[in-house]
Amino acid sequence: MNKAAWLAVLVACCACASASATAAGPSSWVTLTEDDLTPRRQITAELFLNNGMDWGVWGEADFCPEGSFAHAFEVKLEIFSSTDDTAVNAVKLYCSTPAGHDTGYALSTEGRFGDWMGMRICETGHLTAMRANVLESQGIMNDDVAVENVGMECNYGDEVLVGVEDAKEERYELGEWSRWAHCFNGSAICGIEIRYEEPYVGDDAAVTDLVMYCCDTGSLDDQETGV
Repeated sequence: MNKAAWLAVLVACCACASASATAAGPSSWVTLTEDDLTPRRQITAELFLNNGMDWGVWGEADFCPEGSFAHAFEVKLEIFSSTDDTAVNAVKLYCSTPAGHDTGYALSTEGRFGDWMGMRICETGHLTAMRANVLESQGIMNDDVAVENVGMECNYGDEVLVGVEDAKEERYELGEWSRWAHCFNGSAICGIEIRYEEPYVGDDAAVTDLVMYCCDTGSLDDQETGV
């Protein structure tokens, strides 16, 4: 085979490989560390807000340790600022196994303002749906805050939790709640990713959008119960 023909074959092979990767889409698995021997989480769904804002930059996704899922969450909120309000600055997921053993937490970008408002804990089971209250753009002359509150469901609707239970001290307008985004049966929330607008000279809004991930619980439930 001459040199020109060899190059043509090589280019064609590379093009085919690239097309296959694009067609397959993103992997449904996530590696928790760079160690190839570490077990990977199987993501069954990504939960999105239908009213999130496109300001800021997406942080790194963070996941519960292998074999665990979010059973509680906590919101970091700036209630009042003398200069520029930002509302929600972070959301933390607390993780446990199906047997109820705590394994740590998952946290994406954390803003510098506000206070943690206290854990909201499922009485039983894990978090399986989420939504958020988001204030739309207030225009050039007014203060933007974007995400103001987060709501979660436990066990496919058995219980509803709200991150900020008493918002009467907030001085900014209340936004609109997004639609509920649900995990499929046999899965629960296991990870989170935050979009965050950094502080700068002028108006900034901290958390502007968020995504949560669902992971399969089926085989783990069987392992915990000895099936």
